Amino acid sequence: MVELTEGMQLSELLKIVCKKFGGKENYKIAKLYNKSGLPLFNDDIMLLGGGDILYLAIKGNYFTQIIHLR
Repeated sequence: MVELTEGMQLSELLKIVCKKFGGKENYKIAKLYNKSGLPLFNDDIMLLGGGDILYLAIKGNYFTQIIHLR
Protein backbone atom coordinates (compact mmCIF):
# COMPACT_ATOMS: atom_id res chain seq x y z
CA MET A 1 0.00 0.00 0.00
CA VAL A 2 1.06 3.53 -0.72
CA GLU A 3 -0.18 6.52 1.21
CA LEU A 4 -1.43 9.36 -0.94
CA THR A 5 -0.92 12.80 0.62
CA GLU A 6 -2.72 16.02 -0.20
CA GLY A 7 -0.97 18.05 -2.87
CA MET A 8 1.18 15.12 -4.01
CA GLN A 9 2.51 15.39 -7.54
CA LEU A 10 2.69 12.54 -10.03
CA SER A 11 6.50 12.62 -9.98
CA GLU A 12 6.52 12.20 -6.18
CA LEU A 13 4.14 9.26 -6.35
CA LEU A 14 6.22 7.63 -9.09
CA LYS A 15 9.40 8.03 -7.01
CA ILE A 16 7.73 6.36 -4.03
CA VAL A 17 6.28 3.41 -5.92
CA CYS A 18 9.39 2.83 -8.03
CA LYS A 19 11.54 2.79 -4.89
CA LYS A 20 9.11 0.38 -3.23
CA PHE A 21 9.35 -2.05 -6.16
CA GLY A 22 13.12 -1.82 -6.58
CA GLY A 23 13.33 0.42 -9.63
CA LYS A 24 13.90 3.87 -8.18
CA GLU A 25 16.14 4.86 -11.09
CA ASN A 26 13.20 4.28 -13.47
CA TYR A 27 10.79 6.83 -11.99
CA LYS A 28 11.35 9.24 -14.90
CA ILE A 29 10.08 6.71 -17.47
CA ALA A 30 7.58 4.87 -15.25
CA LYS A 31 3.85 5.33 -15.85
CA LEU A 32 0.77 4.82 -13.72
CA TYR A 33 -2.53 3.57 -15.08
CA ASN A 34 -6.01 3.43 -13.59
CA LYS A 35 -8.11 0.27 -13.39
CA SER A 36 -9.43 0.92 -16.92
CA GLY A 37 -5.90 0.97 -18.30
CA LEU A 38 -5.80 4.70 -18.96
CA PRO A 39 -2.54 6.53 -18.18
CA LEU A 40 -2.59 9.01 -15.30
CA PHE A 41 -1.31 12.55 -15.62
CA ASN A 42 -0.41 15.08 -12.93
CA ASP A 43 -3.93 16.60 -12.92
CA ASP A 44 -5.46 13.15 -12.33
CA ILE A 45 -3.68 12.65 -9.00
CA MET A 46 -6.05 15.00 -7.17
CA LEU A 47 -8.97 12.75 -8.22
CA LEU A 48 -7.49 9.66 -6.55
CA GLY A 49 -8.55 8.51 -3.12
CA GLY A 50 -7.95 5.83 -0.54
CA GLY A 51 -8.82 2.37 -1.77
CA ASP A 52 -8.05 3.13 -5.42
CA ILE A 53 -5.96 0.61 -7.31
CA LEU A 54 -3.34 1.72 -9.80
CA TYR A 55 -1.11 -0.23 -12.14
CA LEU A 56 2.58 0.58 -12.51
CA ALA A 57 4.61 0.23 -15.68
CA ILE A 58 8.02 0.61 -14.08
CA LYS A 59 9.81 0.69 -17.43
CA GLY A 60 7.13 2.75 -19.11
CA ASN A 61 5.28 0.22 -21.23
CA TYR A 62 3.92 -2.91 -19.47
CA PHE A 63 2.10 -3.16 -16.14
CA THR A 64 4.42 -4.82 -13.67
CA GLN A 65 2.93 -4.00 -10.26
CA ILE A 66 -0.42 -3.30 -8.64
CA ILE A 67 -0.57 -0.42 -6.15
CA HIS A 68 -3.24 0.04 -3.50
CA LEU A 69 -3.70 3.60 -2.24
CA ARG A 70 -4.72 4.57 1.25
